[in-house]
Amino acid sequence: MRQNPFWAGTPYPSGTRAVSLGGMTRLARAVCCSLLLLFVLAPASHAAIAFEPCGERTELQCGTLTVPIDRSGSVPGTIKLQVTRVPAVKPSGKAVFAFAGGPGQGATPFADSFAAQLGRARRTHDIVVFDQRGTGASAPIDCTDVDRVRDIRDAAAQIRACGEKLGPTAPFYTTADTVQDIESIRAELGYEKIGLFGVSYGTKVELAYASTFPQRVSRMVLDSVVQADGPDPLLRDSFRAVPRVLRELCRSAYCRGVTTDPVADMAAAVARMSGGPLTGSTYSVKGKREAASISSSTLFTLLLIGDFETALRGAIPSAVRSAALGDPAPLLRMAKLIEPPPNPQAPELSEFSTGLWLATVCAELPFPWDPDAPESERRAQAQQRSAALDPAQFDPFDPGTALSWDIVEMCQHWPVARRPATGDLSKVEAPVLLVNGRIDLRTPLENAERMAALLPNATVLPIPEVGHSVSDADPTGCAGLATDDFLAGRTLVPCQNAPPRMRIRPFAPTDLNALSPSKGTSGKRGRTAKAVDLTIHDVIAELDLFYADRGGLRGGSFTLGDEDIVFRGLVYVPGVKVSGRLNAFSYGGTLRISGSKAARGTLRVGRKGAVTGVLDGRRISTRIKLPKPPEGLGGGGGEEGPGEPRVPTWLGPLLGR
Repeated sequence: MRQNPFWAGTPYPSGTRAVSLGGMTRLARAVCCSLLLLFVLAPASHAAIAFEPCGERTELQCGTLTVPIDRSGSVPGTIKLQVTRVPAVKPSGKAVFAFAGGPGQGATPFADSFAAQLGRARRTHDIVVFDQRGTGASAPIDCTDVDRVRDIRDAAAQIRACGEKLGPTAPFYTTADTVQDIESIRAELGYEKIGLFGVSYGTKVELAYASTFPQRVSRMVLDSVVQADGPDPLLRDSFRAVPRVLRELCRSAYCRGVTTDPVADMAAAVARMSGGPLTGSTYSVKGKREAASISSSTLFTLLLIGDFETALRGAIPSAVRSAALGDPAPLLRMAKLIEPPPNPQAPELSEFSTGLWLATVCAELPFPWDPDAPESERRAQAQQRSAALDPAQFDPFDPGTALSWDIVEMCQHWPVARRPATGDLSKVEAPVLLVNGRIDLRTPLENAERMAALLPNATVLPIPEVGHSVSDADPTGCAGLATDDFLAGRTLVPCQNAPPRMRIRPFAPTDLNALSPSKGTSGKRGRTAKAVDLTIHDVIAELDLFYADRGGLRGGSFTLGDEDIVFRGLVYVPGVKVSGRLNAFSYGGTLRISGSKAARGTLRVGRKGAVTGVLDGRRISTRIKLPKPPEGLGGGGGEEGPGEPRVPTWLGPLLGR
C-alpha cells in the first residue's frame, strides 16, 4: 500500500500515497532536504522580466525570466521561470517573495491567495511568486508514470526512467538552484532587500536563501518549519513528537470518556502489531464485508494525515484506544482513507511535479546509505544503519516503520546523487518569525524551536490545536494576522483568541449492555436508543471526514443524497441495526431499529433532537444532542492552500500538503 506524503505541500506522507496526501495534499503526506548552496554569485539572467496582465486578471502581472540550468556552465541549456507579481497598493520599491510547499508544487496559482493573506504588507510591498524550476509553468518535469503505479514498491523502473530522462540536467533541480533563481529574479526586479514568506518546504527555501544572501533579506516568516539540513528521511523528529502531540490532543479533559493515557494506548496498539498487521473486517458502500488489515506504518501515516484533517485528528485517540483493547474495527475503517484506487491517476502536472520532487528530495536528503552506493546496495545499507540506531528514537514505533516510507522506497532507485551543504544560519541578521502548529507532526514545533536557536533574531509563535500549514489551518486567524503584521514591520501582538475546542470522537462500544440508557429511559429500550444516538453521531462524524457514502463500522452502509442521509442496515453498536432516512441538514427523519441485541421498533427524530417512537412494543421518548452538519465537501480537510497541495490521497511522494 502506498503511504501518505510527509512534507506539507508535496509527496510524504504526502504530500501523501494517502494524502499520499496531497496534501499530500494531498499526503503527504513532505520532506525537506539539506541544501548545498554551491554558487555564491548568480550570473546575469538572459532576459529581463516583461510583465503583462495575467489574462483577465489585470491586478496580477505575469512574466518570465530565462536562467541557466547549470550556472557553472558545464551543462548547457536554460529554463524559463514563470513569475507573477501583485503590485503594492502604494509602491515603495519593497517586496515580499512567497513560496509554496513541496518541492513540486506550482506557486503562481496561489499569487492572489498570498496577496490576500498578506494584505497589510501588500499596502507597501509587491507580492512576488514564481514556479520553482521543474514545476508549474517553469518547464515542469513530467514523471507522471510514477504516479500511476498503485504500489510504490513496484515503481523502481519508472523512477529510474524519470532520472534517466533528465540526463545530465538531473543534478540541477535542488534547493540550492532555486536559491540562485530567487536571487536572479530579485536582481532583475531591482529590489535592494526582500521579505520572505514560506510554508513547509518553502521555509527550507527561505533559510537557504537567507543563509546565502543574508544582506538581501529584510524580514522572514516561516510557517511550519522544515529544518535547514533536513528533514530526516527516517522522520525521527516526527516520531519523537508523537507522545507530546497525543497528550495535547487529549489535554483539558478533551478525551474524557475515551482514554486517560493516549500515549500508553498508542504503545499498546503498536505492540499488538509487532507480530504483523492487525486484521479484521470493514464494510463497503454496499454493506459488503471485506477483509482488512492495518500495520504500524499505516497507523503512523494516519497520524501524519491528521496534520491536515481535523476530523481525522479527532478520531485518532478513540480508534487507538479501541485497538489497544483488542478491537481494531475503528482503525481498520480509518485506514481506508489511504487505500489506493485500482487505477491511480496522476495529478495535473501544472499543479504538482513528482519528477521535481524526486530530483530535489532524492538528491538532498542524508539517506542511510552512502551517496555513491549503487542502487543494489542501498536498501541493505539502510537496514543495517537503521538497526544500529537507538530504538527509543522511534518509540512506540520502530526503525522498520520509517524504512517503509515512500521517501526511502522511492529514493533508493533515484540514479542521481548530490549533497548540497547547509548554509550558515548565524549570518542571518534579519528578524525571523517562526509560526508552527503545536500538533503538527510533519514539521513538529521542536523543529521551529531548534531553528530559532540558530538564528540571531528569531521569535517562535506556537499555535495551539493546529497542525500543518498554520496560515491555512488556524481557525482564529491569529497566525495570519501575526504573519502579515510582522512582514509589514508592525509590532507583533500575541494571539488572544482561543481556538475552538477540538471534537474528539467517542469510544466505539463493543457491547450494547455496556451503554448507559438515554436520558429519561431505562433498560434494553434505553440502551437501544443510546445506540441509535451513537450511530447517528458516527455517521455525521464520518461525513465530516469523508463527505461520501461509507460502510458502517460493524455492518451495513449509508449514502448521502441531495437532501437525505440513507441508513441501510447500519451497525455501529454490535447487534443494533439502523435503517431509514434523516434529513442531511436538520437530521430529522424516521429510523427502523432491528438486530439480534436491540429492542426493535421505529424512532422518529424531530426538531432539536427530540426522539419518540416505539421499541419492543412500548412507547419511548428521549432527546439527543445533534451536532452541526459538516461544513461542505471535505469538511475535515480545510481549504487548499500554498502549503498543502490537494493531490490524490494515494500519492505517497507528496511531502507536505
